[in-house]
Amino acid sequence: MDSQGISPDFVTYNSLISAVCKLHIWRDATFMIRQMSAKGIDPNVETFNIVVYAFCNLGKIEEARLVLYYMHEKGVDPNLVSFNSLIDALCLKGEMTEARSLLNLMMSRDLAPDVATYISFLNGYCITKKMDEAMLIYNEMREKGLRPDYETYNTMVRSLFSAARFGDGRKILDEMRGQGQMLDGSTYQSILVNLFIQNQAELAISLFLLVGDSNLNSDIFVYNHLIAGAIKCGKPDIAMDLFSDLRVKCMKPTNLTYMEMIDVFSSEDLLDEAKELLREMEESGYKADATTYNFLLGGYLRNKQYDDAEMLLHKMDETGNLNGSTVSLLRELKAAGSLDPSMPKFTVKLAPKAERDFRAMMS
Repeated sequence: MDSQGISPDFVTYNSLISAVCKLHIWRDATFMIRQMSAKGIDPNVETFNIVVYAFCNLGKIEEARLVLYYMHEKGVDPNLVSFNSLIDALCLKGEMTEARSLLNLMMSRDLAPDVATYISFLNGYCITKKMDEAMLIYNEMREKGLRPDYETYNTMVRSLFSAARFGDGRKILDEMRGQGQMLDGSTYQSILVNLFIQNQAELAISLFLLVGDSNLNSDIFVYNHLIAGAIKCGKPDIAMDLFSDLRVKCMKPTNLTYMEMIDVFSSEDLLDEAKELLREMEESGYKADATTYNFLLGGYLRNKQYDDAEMLLHKMDETGNLNGSTVSLLRELKAAGSLDPSMPKFTVKLAPKAERDFRAMMS
């Protein structure tokens, strides 16, 4: 351009500055800004915003502040884009007091916050788990006819459910659904897990039913989370209903699904069902481990089905799953009075250490 006598303008310089900022070549960006001034093309607010955004995008907040000061020295007033870039960077770092101070400075210059400003604060308050403040911002947005974007909705719902703010979380989720939107898979699974951790099994199932037959409920890992959570909360009936739902949907259980359900059936003394599920699991190409075998073994021994127990111990020995954990299970059952001292002696050949422990326990 120079060789042909064509002078670069704002568009040319801003494009080049944007490019070198993306490559983190700050020295070149600084050189170009000075070159602009030398050629009588004073950098405008858009030029500086490119640099501010680049610094903020890298989390270089102090450098972004310096650019704002430099703008002031050059007589260029920061605009809403300038402030929003820095406010967003502060909120993402959880520096909410600093973000508030910058917001006050912005408003003192008659710059009203827009939807991007509000979204930054919503995300920041969710990151810092200040859900009261997040709801205040959310309600203020509603009053102004503004709505969060899709990602912020997901963040808010996940954060509210995690903070046991179930009513607020459901309220915002309902608003999302009213707009034809639904949570993403990661958020949905996170909420389900947290609900079970907080002993909210019924609420988790309610959410599951609300989602219905969408793609979110076509993921076997969602069912695994729900089944495991139901078991943890002492709701084996829910776990069994969910497992039955898999059959209806023709969804293939995973190794974890089988393990969890063998645990449920065994603990509920539905031993025929547990035995059949073990067979199905192995026919599906999954290998049961010592934990899975011990679930079923415990059920047999509690119900004094010693012949089945002895056959299972033989199988465990053959598959290399007879170890100290089995001995620990037997010891626990004996201490609980669930192991009949007159039960037949097992002929299974145990591993040397397990055999010694087993004999010592039974003597």
